[in-house]
Amino acid sequence: MSGQADFHIDGLVLKDDPAADDDTEDRKMKTKIEFTRPGLFNLEGVPGDILDVIAHDYLESFDFFTLRGTSRTLRDCTSKAFGRRYFMHVKFMLSPHSLQALSDISHTPLAKFIRHITIGTERLQSDIREAMFIHANRNISPEWDRKYGQKYLIELRRQERMEEDGGSVDVLAAAFSCLPNLESVGIGGPRNVSHVANVQSWGTERLIRELGAIEMLNDYEYVDTPERYMLLHDKATEYRAFEVVFKVLGEMKTRDLKLDLFISRPEERQNIPFPLNDSNVRECLRSVRSLELYRETPWLVEWAGRLFQQTSPTFLHLHGISIRFDDFNLISNFCNESHAPLQSLKLSRIIKVKVDMLSAMLTQVVPTLETLNLDTVWLARGQQIPTPRHETWAKVFEVLRGMPKLRKLSLADLIEERIVGEDGADATSVAEETRWVFKVALHLRGRERIAHVLGEAINDDSYQCLSPYGLTVRKRFRW
Repeated sequence: MSGQADFHIDGLVLKDDPAADDDTEDRKMKTKIEFTRPGLFNLEGVPGDILDVIAHDYLESFDFFTLRGTSRTLRDCTSKAFGRRYFMHVKFMLSPHSLQALSDISHTPLAKFIRHITIGTERLQSDIREAMFIHANRNISPEWDRKYGQKYLIELRRQERMEEDGGSVDVLAAAFSCLPNLESVGIGGPRNVSHVANVQSWGTERLIRELGAIEMLNDYEYVDTPERYMLLHDKATEYRAFEVVFKVLGEMKTRDLKLDLFISRPEERQNIPFPLNDSNVRECLRSVRSLELYRETPWLVEWAGRLFQQTSPTFLHLHGISIRFDDFNLISNFCNESHAPLQSLKLSRIIKVKVDMLSAMLTQVVPTLETLNLDTVWLARGQQIPTPRHETWAKVFEVLRGMPKLRKLSLADLIEERIVGEDGADATSVAEETRWVFKVALHLRGRERIAHVLGEAINDDSYQCLSPYGLTVRKRFRW
């Protein structure tokens, strides 16, 4: 060979060996491999728009923050991605430190990214003994008191003074007015800071860390030390966030802000989330976009019925409701009182509901519903009639098939009862004690797909078509 062919691949140089035999056509090329130092790749030379997309869509949080800490140029180029990833939806609580953080953020360039703010119900426990474990003797350990007792009293006094002089209302009103793109405000949320559906409020971990609270332990080794969940759950003022935010929104009538309400079950019998006869509250309820009721409480059923009369949410979530045959309950309230143009509905942990009642509720929202999620809904047995199956999902499926706008349907753990014999077949007598439970987990998209699958389920006594794996999960149990 008279020349030398070089091939450069990712820093490797493959060189044809000139000493190889040229006389044979099928000679085997001998190759020398040499390593060369590739040119340094400088991220600062990548266009800012491309860096923004990479940072927002492709990097995990750890890698994203590592990239931002590399240089000032890269930090500036990823500022938009930073704002969109971490400040579109934010959550704060009624504590001086948390609200001060919101005030500070509202005066920075990050303010323009905020679209939604939630004010959580977390509040520093007013009686530290109530923050002990459930098995505790309500006595504070001398060690905790010596190390954290004074800090706790200082934080508690700051919280009380802020509310006594109306500071929380003033701070929120000023902060909201500085957020040019704010679209909605949420109030409430699951109380448990480790709840799967919860996003912790800004400042939660700081209070827990500085006041020496710990996770609940199975061995109860530290029962005389505050538990982190109870430290930020004050029964006496569990709904204070609703009162404060309603006052703030009342002062900002020129802003058309949507309102999302997440209402948990009250811990104290005399507590109600907020008064429905207050003129300012009634005005705010007209802007409710989303309403979630978490766990029914018998003495709040009438209150919830009046709440339905004053709101028209497009999203409704009822969770943890136990319905007995003759109870006046939230579902019947909704059917009778609400005229909301619902677009999205979720029912979860609805126990022993009559199939006629559930069908009536769904019929009420047939014209407008686009998304439906049924998760752990148990049909009641109804009357003791001598048939193998008491109440079935077929009637509910018929209603769902008739929803003209339904595009998304999620079904999980739907339960009905039937009497079965020892061989698994339907029994012929109600004297049998073994009953059958049907469960399913399925996500359907598209109107035609939903209608097709539900049609098959109506005609299929065992609902085989509803199982994601082609099999129905059955469970026998003794009644």
